[in-house]
Amino acid sequence: MRPLAVRAVKLSLPSHRAFVVTEGSGPDRASWHDVGALWPNKNGNGWLLVVHAGISISGRIVIVERKEKPAGNNGGEAAG
Repeated sequence: MRPLAVRAVKLSLPSHRAFVVTEGSGPDRASWHDVGALWPNKNGNGWLLVVHAGISISGRIVIVERKEKPAGNNGGEAAG
């Protein structure tokens, strides 16, 4: 059974997405890896972060406002 917090957030879209950003070399100097989503707490004093199953997180985590993906975009790494 999933934790209550995970079940509750499935009822609404997240307001932000979480990425781990790893530094690289060459033309693509950084790689963004989608690791989860955030919802604001009901009291407005914090965030609920839900990390995708099976992911181990370390390093720099960047939070960006969630944006709708354009139609026909079915993949690729993005910063928002």
